[in-house]
Amino acid sequence: KPIKNPIIDDDENDENKDAPSENVKAKEVTVQEFDNITKRLDSMESSVGFVLTKV
Repeated sequence: KPIKNPIIDDDENDENKDAPSENVKAKEVTVQEFDNITKRLDSMESSVGFVLTKV
């Protein structure tokens, strides 16, 4: 059997249990923010889209 490194085991047991949940929350927020930005851009296209295209 491979010898387990106690430091690595501690990281896996403590930090990495919290990290995935934090990453999932961050991804969810990012998706929501991206969705909101996309909706804003879609609603703005008719009025200022042509300006952004020229620039």
